[in-house]
Amino acid sequence: MLSTYQVTHQITEALPESTWSEICRRLRVEPAMLSACRHPGVLESLLSNDDSGELGKWKPGVLGLHTISSLIPEASPDPYSWLTETLAGRERLHNAYKSLFAGKIIYSASTDTDSDSLISATEAAVALRQEIVQKDDKLTQIAEEASKHPNIWRLPITCLYGLIEANESLIETLFTTEPFNLSELAIHILESNETPQTQYALIRSSSENLLPKARLCLAVALKKSSNPELHDLVNDSNLDIPDITQNTEQLSNFSDSLAEHTMESLLAIETDSEYALDKLADTLQASQSLTNKLAMRLGKAALEQGDAVSALAAFEQAKDFGGDLTELAIHTAEAKIALGIPGDALEILSHIDHKTPRSQLALARAYYSNGDIVLASATASDIVDSINSSSELSELANILGASGAHQDASLALEKAIPISKAPASLLVQQSKHLLACGRIQDARQTAFEAVALETQSAENRIALAEALTYQDAVMPPNYVEALLHWEKALNISPNDTNIQLQFARCALNSGQPEKTRNQCENILSNNEIDQNASNHDRAKLGVAHTLLAQSLLKLGETELASQHFQKATQIAPQSPEPWQAIASFHKLRGEYDRAYSALKSGHANISIDDSISKGMLLAEIGELQLTMQDNEMAIQSLKEASTLQPNDGRIHHQYGKALIAENNYLEAVNALQQASELSPADGAVWHDLGTAYQEIGDTSSALDSLQRAQASGLSSSNLSQLTGELALELQEYEVARVNLEPLVDDQTDDVKLLSTYGTVLESISDWENALRIYQRAINITPEDINLSAKIGACYLALDNYKAAIATLVPVAKKHTSDLRLQKALSKAFVQAEMWNEAMPYLEQVINLAPDDTISIKETALVSSKAGNQQRAIELLHRASALDPTDASVYSNLSKLYQNSKRWSESKTALDKALTLEPQNAKFHKQMADCLIMLGEEKAALDVLNQAISIDPDDIDVLGMLGESQFESQQYQHAHDTFLRAADLSNKEDHSTDSSRASYLARAGDSLIKQKQKAKATALWQKALIEDPQNAVLQKKLGEVLMVQDRYEEASTAFETAIEIDSESTKAVLGAAEAAMAIGEQNRAKRHLKTIGADCFESADTSYRAGLLHFQLKNYDAALSAFKVSNDLLPEKGIYRAMLARVLSLTTNSSTAAKEAEKALSHAPTDIDVLTNAGIVLLQSERRKSALKSLARAVDSIEADKNILMSIATELVRSQERRRLYERNDLRSDEERKIVAIALERLAKLGSNAMEMQEWLARAQSLVGDMETAIPALELAASQTESAEIYCALAASYRISGQLDKSEQAVRWVLDRYPDNTNALLEISNIYSVRKDYDGQIQSIERAISIDPNDAVAHYMLGKINILLENIDDAKTAIERAIQIEPEHSSWHFQLATLYREQNETDAALSHFHKAVRLSLEQQLEEDIVVNYQIELARAYSADGDAAAAKEQYDAALNKGHIEADLLIEAGNVCMQQEDMSAAMQRYQQATKLSPDNIKPLVGVLKCAVHLEDKDKSEAYALKILKQDPDNSTALTVLAELYAAKGDTSNALVSIDHAIENTNDPGPVIIEKARLLSEASKYTQALSVMESAIESLGENPNAWQMLGDLYEQSGDFEESINAFTKAIELAPLNFNYHLRIAELCIQHNDLDKAMIHLDNASKLQSDNQDSGKLQEILGNLFAARKQFDRAYKAYSSSIKLTPTNPDLYFNAGLALKQLKDYSEAMLMFKKSVEIDPQNVSAHRQLAAVSALSLISGEVTA
Repeated sequence: MLSTYQVTHQITEALPESTWSEICRRLRVEPAMLSACRHPGVLESLLSNDDSGELGKWKPGVLGLHTISSLIPEASPDPYSWLTETLAGRERLHNAYKSLFAGKIIYSASTDTDSDSLISATEAAVALRQEIVQKDDKLTQIAEEASKHPNIWRLPITCLYGLIEANESLIETLFTTEPFNLSELAIHILESNETPQTQYALIRSSSENLLPKARLCLAVALKKSSNPELHDLVNDSNLDIPDITQNTEQLSNFSDSLAEHTMESLLAIETDSEYALDKLADTLQASQSLTNKLAMRLGKAALEQGDAVSALAAFEQAKDFGGDLTELAIHTAEAKIALGIPGDALEILSHIDHKTPRSQLALARAYYSNGDIVLASATASDIVDSINSSSELSELANILGASGAHQDASLALEKAIPISKAPASLLVQQSKHLLACGRIQDARQTAFEAVALETQSAENRIALAEALTYQDAVMPPNYVEALLHWEKALNISPNDTNIQLQFARCALNSGQPEKTRNQCENILSNNEIDQNASNHDRAKLGVAHTLLAQSLLKLGETELASQHFQKATQIAPQSPEPWQAIASFHKLRGEYDRAYSALKSGHANISIDDSISKGMLLAEIGELQLTMQDNEMAIQSLKEASTLQPNDGRIHHQYGKALIAENNYLEAVNALQQASELSPADGAVWHDLGTAYQEIGDTSSALDSLQRAQASGLSSSNLSQLTGELALELQEYEVARVNLEPLVDDQTDDVKLLSTYGTVLESISDWENALRIYQRAINITPEDINLSAKIGACYLALDNYKAAIATLVPVAKKHTSDLRLQKALSKAFVQAEMWNEAMPYLEQVINLAPDDTISIKETALVSSKAGNQQRAIELLHRASALDPTDASVYSNLSKLYQNSKRWSESKTALDKALTLEPQNAKFHKQMADCLIMLGEEKAALDVLNQAISIDPDDIDVLGMLGESQFESQQYQHAHDTFLRAADLSNKEDHSTDSSRASYLARAGDSLIKQKQKAKATALWQKALIEDPQNAVLQKKLGEVLMVQDRYEEASTAFETAIEIDSESTKAVLGAAEAAMAIGEQNRAKRHLKTIGADCFESADTSYRAGLLHFQLKNYDAALSAFKVSNDLLPEKGIYRAMLARVLSLTTNSSTAAKEAEKALSHAPTDIDVLTNAGIVLLQSERRKSALKSLARAVDSIEADKNILMSIATELVRSQERRRLYERNDLRSDEERKIVAIALERLAKLGSNAMEMQEWLARAQSLVGDMETAIPALELAASQTESAEIYCALAASYRISGQLDKSEQAVRWVLDRYPDNTNALLEISNIYSVRKDYDGQIQSIERAISIDPNDAVAHYMLGKINILLENIDDAKTAIERAIQIEPEHSSWHFQLATLYREQNETDAALSHFHKAVRLSLEQQLEEDIVVNYQIELARAYSADGDAAAAKEQYDAALNKGHIEADLLIEAGNVCMQQEDMSAAMQRYQQATKLSPDNIKPLVGVLKCAVHLEDKDKSEAYALKILKQDPDNSTALTVLAELYAAKGDTSNALVSIDHAIENTNDPGPVIIEKARLLSEASKYTQALSVMESAIESLGENPNAWQMLGDLYEQSGDFEESINAFTKAIELAPLNFNYHLRIAELCIQHNDLDKAMIHLDNASKLQSDNQDSGKLQEILGNLFAARKQFDRAYKAYSSSIKLTPTNPDLYFNAGLALKQLKDYSEAMLMFKKSVEIDPQNVSAHRQLAAVSALSLISGEVTA
């Protein structure tokens, strides 16, 4: 984010200077604008616009819209349209508007880089603008709301101003709205949006007719304004606004109140009221109080105007009328200070007991006025944090600066600037303080900000120019840029001599002496000196001559320059600058003596009272003396200079340098310390101070000083090297590395530097780089033995013994007498365990040092390891001869003998050792070991006892004893012994004994064996203090701490174990489990990432990893882990149960349910299995099995809090989720019972009472007990701000009809959690109740956009689209819901219903079938299952699959769901199957259930007709007609019976009656035509159909009948047309295509016939259809004379329908044409057999028989 300076700089770089001040002023006035501009993207995009210089773009509201466009990509490029026209934008407007009216503070940025406040305010402003456009009186309403909470409304209304046209009306409304407290807000709005001139004009025009009180409020606001022109309005007679000070409104209210009191008192007197006297007394007291306030107000006003005398008089008068005495004392003291008597002020303030910031401020002023700068500064420093007035903070800064505390002064101003209405002057003031404490860059930036704010201020230009000319070791001066600002200042104040001189000086420094010359000559020509001229004026002209002389020198006019130098000293001899300039001139020429004389002359001429000038010259004298190597005199001069100018850090610095030159480092430290305090940012001071500290041996302080020099920006290779060397000395290796590393590059050849840097790298164990550096160094000085040794050490550290040896061998061989090298090389061989190779060098070592017993003993040890035991023994004997009192030699000899199994000699050596050290317990222990090997166990025991008696505290003996006891299972004794050994090892004389940790650990192990976990834990923790790197013990500690629920401690133990051994899977798992237990999920995740599947040590570790992944919702990882555990132990119930839990979340829930059932079969009583499997079954909609499992879990005594809570919450949450899309509750008594038991047991177990009440209330809501649930939920919501509780409360309100409260609850959630999908779905239900379907859909779609996998949201979207008849959208939504959660049978059922309505039969059948399957698998309530089965049966029936339909009807009926209508439907399906017996049975059963129902009787009738039982048909038809004389079905059947009897007349009467009384006359009319046709009344039949066809035009059967009738009447063309129409209406009707093919064949249109036969072939459904098709195809081929193909077709048809005589007949004809008479005979015979009455078949049989005979004769 950008700093204020960076914002300012970018603006000034991009925009014209004429706009700087106004834009920067607005950014300062409204901090939210500045905060937005700090965002780089906002400012960059704004300044890139061509119109960015227009002031209209720099209004809060306009800038706010630009900020929205920059930071919200979708809002660009038109943020206003996006906010007002898009769903997302309107939602933001709604939230902003609501927040504003709800009183949420949005008026200020929470941080300097916070752009949200401006965005929020702008959104609120746009929302308000929308309201204003729609409502005429909205401005008044806005003002009234703002008057209640002006701070909250401040920024939104400020933004609104720039977005509306009626902005003047807005200001006027704010001025006139009671209680007139918005004037300050109105002024702020104008200051943030308009130029000062426009502000002035608008205030004048808007305030002409204000009421008196409103004018008073305006006056106060104007006094606070940053626009000086507005201050003048206070005294503008045209406005008639009185000049008033602070708290005017309060005072005016007091005055009004007093008037009322007075009136009431007078009234009381006139009416002789009893309380008149009391009332008058109250009025008098109020009057005195008012007088006190007025007197205080008068005094403050007088002080502000500089009239301290009148102020003091007013305060004295106020004193007579009471009031706040402390406040009065403070103001009186301030008046005394103003009168120049600070002593009196100090006296007054000393009597104030309660110190306040105001009193301390007055005290600081008094001290300051009294000349006590130190006390003033100390007092000021204490109260900076408590003062919030920019002017007072500025005053404190001046006081602090006077004492040299410029850094503190700068901090005071940092606080003052943001709250100041006119910060430019404060910025200038701060720049000066920053310069004084050496912060040159900060000073320049601060001054630059002041210039940008007020470009026409000479003071600001001067401050920036001065900052640009300052310099230090890091920051060079910038005279060229400074000259530009001096020139600007000169343009503003052309007659200011000081500016002219500074311009001339800067021109000289910038290399432009001609400008200096011109300027100085101009000054001198316009100013003359007379005898009465002041020293000040003389000094100015002296400077002019000096600068002129210096410019002349630059121009080469030395003689003339000399004249002006002389004039300067003559005119202003007491001014130091001419003398300094002359001295500089001589110094440049190497004329030090003459320079010294000039400075001494100047010093002599300067007044003794001018300590500053004297100090300056003395400092230069001292510096010159240093140059002249007169160090002693330099020290004297600089010491005196520092005394004269104690606050000049530069002089103290030079004084310190002079002392260093004389090796007076101690005094140099003192001088340089003072310099560092005065110039804390001067790196050179710190550098020299560090050097001085180093010389006096204070390395730590030296390093600190050098680091501070670096921090100030000072940089040099010498500084870095010195810093690095000191850091190395202090073992601050990282500091050393950081300093030395940049100095070492590929070209570095400084061996000392390389060696030092290598040592640093060694110290931080960076052996590889250290080795590289040393190798570079030794390449430069290859004979450096020290470097060779260092290289060898590096190789050894890197375990590269080969390289170490290779490095050291040549050197060691060359320098055989170098003992250090011989030892180093032998060490390398020893570490490489190259014992034989080490021996020569070790022998050389003891040859070089023959009396070195240590080396001799080491050589003996290595010799032993090399296998030369004898040489080792010899060497030890040699050592014993050199020192016969060394018992260790005999001990080692004993070990050597033991290695050779020379036990007696070993014992003899130990005897000598014990003789020398009879009290050595280790020797006794060693003797015990030896005796054991000699078989002398009892003697060994005696030795151990003797050892203990000699030294009962020998921890080695105790350790040995403890191990023996542990192995013999004497755990308590072992514990005591180990503990004693550990205690002894903690004593001072054993403080370095590392065995303490192992003893404590072994004592803990002993306790674990006795199941004393807490005590064991304590011991292990003690052990780990001693041995923190023991990974096994750390892990064991973590495990036992977890068991004790000490999770934080366990976490620490596991983490430590991992640090030691990162490969320990169990430690990593333990750490992750501990992290989860304390709620640090991210840490748990990090641990789990380190474990791969191949790291699992067992089924248990993989299971533990799976549990952790599950808790972290890393379901894929959990699945992998649980699969591993299941593969390893497939019969472990809990492993499979948890596998099921994860599968339910990651795959098809049916798979999860199967695994859950397997888990229950493996562990039917395991509480964890029952719980987890039950939850899986519940999620898989297998509620019956789930409830059975969960009930067992709840009833189990093993159920803990976690399990009980998990069960209760899972049941409640699942039903709350279901309640979103269907009216639902805890649907069964079993569910209610489980929840109740769980909550009851939780309460008994001491669970959180509030939490229990919450879940109980949510359960009560689900069972519909809203009267109890709602108050409980309201209480829970008030105590726990939980989104879940508020959603439950919202649902309860909604169901109980309290929609407003419901919306309020759900809005609470959405305001805080706008992405809460449950809340969005709940509010969609509220919209639904209100029939706001657009709002409902928007809420659901918003939920889906947040969570595209929310199945419930998709299903709810489908339901609302069904309601709105958007069926395609509904199907899409429900399909997506099922795709996500396929186990909801009701969703499949709903989707199937939609498909059925859309005639998408296959899809409907599929989902009806899934609904039935799932309902059976999930063991849903029987009525649900039956309902699904019935609808599936109906769908099958509609699709023509009677068999499948019958199966479903039977299933429903078998469940006892026997109803008349269902039986009728089942009977209809049986009829479709032509199972008349079954159909009859169901119809008759229906008749019994519903005797008055005509439908089953009609079914029986149809069965009788189909069975051709005419008697029964007639009987049922008459029975039906008796109940329903107009029943069309019965009438039609009766007509058919009449027709069958040849009674056409009655048949027609019945059929006409049927036509008149049917709702669907089409089929009956067709039947009438059929009856007429069968009665050979073709014309009448045709007439009936032609008359009716118009009304029956969409009935394909009507067209079929018409086609048949046209065929019968011989009208082939019309017949074809009719069948063509039938096919158009029913293109998939097989028979229509077949009939039209037959007609085409009959009329020889064979090609067309083939087309229809092809179509028919695609539609055939069974053998019967295929048989018909092949028959007609045979006819076609026969017509084409293709008899072989005809016969083949007939043969195919015969196979499918072998009882059709016509097929055999036609096949015989084809064979006859093919002259295959014998086969033809067989065909005709078969035809005759089937139909003996077929004359044609008999004739053809005779014919082919004859032909066969003839053929046979011919053949013969």
